[in-house]
Amino acid sequence: MSKLGRGAEPPRQASSEEAGHRQEALRGAGQAGSGPGSTCSEDEQVTRANQLCYTSLMVVGVCQITLHLPSCHSLKAKRQVLKSIMARVRNQFEVAIAEVDGHDRWQIAYLGLSYVSTSSQHAEEVLNHVWRFIEETRPDVIVTDARTEIMSW
Repeated sequence: MSKLGRGAEPPRQASSEEAGHRQEALRGAGQAGSGPGSTCSEDEQVTRANQLCYTSLMVVGVCQITLHLPSCHSLKAKRQVLKSIMARVRNQFEVAIAEVDGHDRWQIAYLGLSYVSTSSQHAEEVLNHVWRFIEETRPDVIVTDARTEIMSW
């Protein structure tokens, strides 16, 4: 099986006509070789017009949420509450979520979340919705801290 996975096709070589149209469209939009997501400079794109060049931007949003669980008096009770929260968040928002610290403390939990998008505003909105969702749906859980960081890749 190839490195691309099942059903994935490798990027094809653009014909010189297609590459010319792509270069014109990129230059017209002011995106040719600019921005943190570009892998080729404008000169490289002009001289290598028929080679593939990616100009997309990937934004990764990460968030750490600190929870206080006053109703939990054992690690088993904490595990049940966190399992429920994490499953509901995954289903509702399609984010990656896991307990990242405080594994041996009964009433404190640190959750790590990540979300990938093409827009930093969208990634931040989704992560903010997650912590508000936890606050609103679980009155027995207190969100004591939420820190968010958005990274362009």
